Amino acid sequence: MKNLKLFSLFLIAGLLLSSPVFSMHKKAKVHFDNAMKYYQMKDIDSTIQELEKAKSFAPTSSMVRIKLADMLYKTGDLNAAVHEYEQAARIDPFDSFVFVSMGNIYQELNRYDKALNAYNRALQISPGYKFNYVNIANIKNLKGQYAEAIPYYEKFLADYPNHIDSRKNLASSYMAIKQPEKAIKEFEFVIDNKPETFKEYSCYGKSLVQVKQFKKAVSILEKALTDYPENAEAHANYGIALLNTDKKEEAVCALKKSLELDPSITEVKLDLANALVETNREDEAIKYYREYIAAVPDNPDALFNLGITLQGKKKTGESIESLQKSLELKPDDPETQKELGRSYHLAKKYIKALELYKQALKTKKDDAELYYNIALVQHSLKKYENAISSYEKSLEMKPDDKVRSDYKNVLIANANRLNFDKKYNEAMVYYKKALIINPTEFYALSGMANTLQKMGRTEQAQACYEMAIAKDATNKDLFLAFGETLENAEKIDEARGAYKRAMEIDPGEAKAYIGIGDTFYKENRYDKAIENYEKALNLEPNDVKVIIKLGNTYKDKAENVKAKELYEKALAIEPENANAKFNLGLVTSELGEKAAAKKIYREVIALKPDFPYAYYALGILEEKEENYPEAIDNYRNFVAYSSDDISVKSIEMRIKVLEKRLELKQEVPVDEQTRSQEEKATEKEETSSKKETEVVLPPFIVEDKTLKPDKPDSQSISVP
Repeated sequence: MKNLKLFSLFLIAGLLLSSPVFSMHKKAKVHFDNAMKYYQMKDIDSTIQELEKAKSFAPTSSMVRIKLADMLYKTGDLNAAVHEYEQAARIDPFDSFVFVSMGNIYQELNRYDKALNAYNRALQISPGYKFNYVNIANIKNLKGQYAEAIPYYEKFLADYPNHIDSRKNLASSYMAIKQPEKAIKEFEFVIDNKPETFKEYSCYGKSLVQVKQFKKAVSILEKALTDYPENAEAHANYGIALLNTDKKEEAVCALKKSLELDPSITEVKLDLANALVETNREDEAIKYYREYIAAVPDNPDALFNLGITLQGKKKTGESIESLQKSLELKPDDPETQKELGRSYHLAKKYIKALELYKQALKTKKDDAELYYNIALVQHSLKKYENAISSYEKSLEMKPDDKVRSDYKNVLIANANRLNFDKKYNEAMVYYKKALIINPTEFYALSGMANTLQKMGRTEQAQACYEMAIAKDATNKDLFLAFGETLENAEKIDEARGAYKRAMEIDPGEAKAYIGIGDTFYKENRYDKAIENYEKALNLEPNDVKVIIKLGNTYKDKAENVKAKELYEKALAIEPENANAKFNLGLVTSELGEKAAAKKIYREVIALKPDFPYAYYALGILEEKEENYPEAIDNYRNFVAYSSDDISVKSIEMRIKVLEKRLELKQEVPVDEQTRSQEEKATEKEETSSKKETEVVLPPFIVEDKTLKPDKPDSQSISVP
């Protein structure tokens, strides 16, 4: 704007040479005429000397002062020149050209207010002199009053449409008030009519970038850089244009070149950071985002972009910090609320994430992705019914395979919970919905099979697995689950076949060998069971469940020492495994180490106070040692914790027998005959109910599906 051209000063000088000097002092006229001669001889100093003399004889002659001002201007003495013009204006306040000349000099002196007053006065005096409009427009431009300058340019161009400099200045004004479309129109007028004068390719290219005409901007800015290769702003705009024409690497180079030429252009750092993100160089982008934010800390968009980039790098803490600052600057921005919620979500701070998602939802009521995010949080919080509703809203707005898959998963999760709560009919409804989405979904089919089995519909359970296998015969998990179902249905050969198929699919799958081992165990083919359990252990050496199963098998082979070693090995891996410890107690007892066995049972109870069989086994040992009160207490605890009604009734009867024995022990001695008769009566009573009440050590059963008070991890403890 500093290079705006001045109009009319030299026009005035030309007029002065041809203007007659009206009534003037005689001596003044002589000096004035001499001045004109010296002027024609281009002797400026002598011209000024003669004019000063003329002024001394005719101090009220505006003509002398105007000519003197013109000469002083030529020597560069602007202050002296403007002083003479001011004096001339006082002498003749209606000479518009004096005010125009004053305005020109004030403009050069950067005294814009005085220049504007002078031009306005000139316009009042000579409204027909249209150059006053452009002079006023130029001053307003220089003062940053771009919107006020535009009407003056337009008035001037209405009479002088081909005035190229005014067109260019008008374009610059439009750019300054962010109206690039109008600026482009002015630039293109100049290009069409005076292409040889057009040098403003950089500004023109910038305007094209602003209206997103990126392809055209690229070619224009290339011309700008050909003429001015060191133009940092042109490089910056060129980079933005390249980025938006999918020339991302070239864009990064152009933006870096801009910063190299002028590191003070802060905005370029933000553009460069955005370009680096586009080229997957997030670490470098973060560096430039931080540099920009250090200079411009209150730009919410920069903070937002940094937060998103940090989020992508899984730096959730830093992401939250940046997005929180962005939200403080734009507290009602739904996108920031949404992304801040996502960062909290990734940090597993689900309650805060849900709060922010719901805030965003107030504005973005039709945002399918937002409903999806809400559903994911509710899913993580195990609020399955709410999650189902949110997934359904998201899918209603925008069908999406990923959302549909997660929706299917929450349907299964909800069905599993209902299954666990024994609400089998409701569970079936959700499994069926999941299967509508994916008819071969393993977890839906296996969950439904499990539910059907619990409902006593074994054949239908098997059918679920068979249907899944018909769709996908390469899923080892499917065969493992199918094998378990068949095993539970006592279809041992078929179960073994399913497990073997899983093994064929994946020879490294330990669960397949475990399943095969279980089927041999149920057939009392202990050597084959051991062979397969050991294969599983070769694959999973620290699998405590398999070690316990192996111990149980050796126990049933009456190899208690080997069984004991295996239980101890299991406890070395998991010292607090109640099942391994209980089984260790059983074999220890059978090896005759009763005191050690009792100590182990008490350790089991300390680990798991609701373990019924520990009380049962301890009660047996106490009873054999005739510690009836302790035996009774342990039997009562068994009754309290056991879910096996048959065993409970048997133990309740046994408690009564022991209570009678205890009463007899505590009675006062009677004579020998009486005591003998009472003992015989008691023995007769005990004999009559012995079959129902006799307590024995519980047998080892690997997986008894009818007696599971707490479904122990190993599914291999002894049960009565």
